[in-house]
Amino acid sequence: MQVEILIEETVPSAMSNDNVGVETSKLIPSGKGLHARRDFLEREEIFIVEGQLVNYSTLRTLQLTDDIHIDPVDKDGEPEPGYYLNHSCEPNAYSYVVEDNQNLSLRIYALNHINKGEEITVDYSFMETAITNSCICKCGSDYCRGKIIGFKDLGDEEIENYLSKNLPLSKHLKELYKRKKNVF
Repeated sequence: MQVEILIEETVPSAMSNDNVGVETSKLIPSGKGLHARRDFLEREEIFIVEGQLVNYSTLRTLQLTDDIHIDPVDKDGEPEPGYYLNHSCEPNAYSYVVEDNQNLSLRIYALNHINKGEEITVDYSFMETAITNSCICKCGSDYCRGKIIGFKDLGDEEIENYLSKNLPLSKHLKELYKRKKNVF
């Protein structure tokens, strides 16, 4: 039996989560998603994911490093906005792990212009090294893979397309790609 240990640290937000709100999702039947409360310009920071740092992954944790994930819930287990950040194979936002004086934060940025009221989505494949319990994807995009996969399962063409847009890769993914392609 694996013992799950909570790392006693909370990631505070330097930015108000007033930028986003939780509403009914178009991607998840009878589910919720994160929606923009205002317009966002391309590459504009939308919010910082808040939650508990943990050394295990679950369906809702988001990867920060090889060994650390953020569970987007507060100390009482109540969902923070990042809990409702859904996947799309053709997202309108992207994530980047910022390391500042040994503090980690997961920041979400607009990939392109996002209109007020639009659901904010990211591609989990560019956040997670691996998805242990792969889920069927129903994002409806023309580019839908049919299942949610991790970075290690992406094809070279898809990774190179992402990089060609000058989007940043978080350190844990950059290291994996470096080992795979011997680049960077």
